[in-house]
Amino acid sequence: MTDLRNENHITPDYFDHAEYEEFVKHQEIGTLYFIIKDCKQAISANPNGRNNGNYADEILYCSAEIAKRQLGER
Repeated sequence: MTDLRNENHITPDYFDHAEYEEFVKHQEIGTLYFIIKDCKQAISANPNGRNNGNYADEILYCSAEIAKRQLGER
Protein backbone atom coordinates (compact mmCIF):
# COMPACT_ATOMS: atom_id res chain seq x y z
CA MET A 1 0.00 0.00 0.00
CA THR A 2 1.30 3.39 -0.93
CA ASP A 3 1.05 5.89 1.89
CA LEU A 4 0.57 9.22 0.18
CA ARG A 5 1.03 11.01 3.48
CA ASN A 6 4.66 9.90 3.53
CA GLU A 7 5.44 10.83 -0.06
CA ASN A 8 4.88 14.61 0.09
CA HIS A 9 1.53 14.33 -1.67
CA ILE A 10 -0.15 15.69 1.44
CA THR A 11 1.42 18.52 3.34
CA PRO A 12 -0.11 21.51 5.11
CA ASP A 13 0.42 23.53 1.95
CA TYR A 14 -0.41 20.91 -0.70
CA PHE A 15 -3.12 18.27 -1.09
CA ASP A 16 -3.64 16.68 -4.50
CA HIS A 17 -7.36 15.94 -4.33
CA ALA A 18 -7.58 14.07 -7.63
CA GLU A 19 -4.62 11.88 -6.72
CA TYR A 20 -6.00 11.13 -3.26
CA GLU A 21 -9.44 10.28 -4.65
CA GLU A 22 -7.76 7.81 -7.01
CA PHE A 23 -5.67 6.45 -4.13
CA VAL A 24 -8.70 5.58 -1.99
CA LYS A 25 -10.34 3.68 -4.87
CA HIS A 26 -7.60 1.06 -4.56
CA GLN A 27 -7.60 0.62 -0.78
CA GLU A 28 -9.23 -2.21 1.12
CA ILE A 29 -12.30 -1.27 3.13
CA GLY A 30 -10.45 -1.89 6.40
CA THR A 31 -7.73 0.51 5.33
CA LEU A 32 -10.30 3.20 4.60
CA TYR A 33 -11.81 2.80 8.06
CA PHE A 34 -8.32 2.92 9.59
CA ILE A 35 -7.48 6.16 7.77
CA ILE A 36 -10.74 7.73 8.99
CA LYS A 37 -10.01 6.68 12.57
CA ASP A 38 -6.41 7.88 12.36
CA CYS A 39 -7.42 11.28 10.97
CA LYS A 40 -10.10 11.75 13.63
CA GLN A 41 -7.57 10.95 16.34
CA ALA A 42 -5.09 13.42 14.87
CA ILE A 43 -7.70 16.18 14.82
CA SER A 44 -8.74 15.37 18.39
CA ALA A 45 -5.15 15.37 19.59
CA ASN A 46 -4.45 18.78 18.06
CA PRO A 47 -7.72 20.65 17.39
CA ASN A 48 -5.90 23.70 16.04
CA GLY A 49 -3.41 21.72 13.99
CA ARG A 50 -2.16 22.98 10.69
CA ASN A 51 -3.04 19.71 8.93
CA ASN A 52 -6.63 19.45 10.15
CA GLY A 53 -8.10 20.60 6.86
CA ASN A 54 -6.19 17.86 5.08
CA TYR A 55 -7.29 15.29 7.65
CA ALA A 56 -10.89 16.37 7.13
CA ASP A 57 -10.45 15.95 3.37
CA GLU A 58 -9.06 12.45 3.91
CA ILE A 59 -12.06 11.57 6.08
CA LEU A 60 -14.39 12.88 3.39
CA TYR A 61 -12.76 10.96 0.53
CA CYS A 62 -12.56 7.72 2.49
CA SER A 63 -16.16 8.02 3.68
CA ALA A 64 -17.35 8.75 0.14
CA GLU A 65 -15.50 5.70 -1.17
CA ILE A 66 -17.04 3.48 1.50
CA ALA A 67 -20.50 4.82 0.62
CA LYS A 68 -19.94 4.18 -3.10
CA ARG A 69 -18.97 0.60 -2.39
CA GLN A 70 -21.95 0.05 -0.13
CA LEU A 71 -24.23 1.38 -2.86
CA GLY A 72 -22.60 -0.94 -5.36
CA GLU A 73 -21.06 1.82 -7.43
CA ARG A 74 -17.66 0.09 -7.23
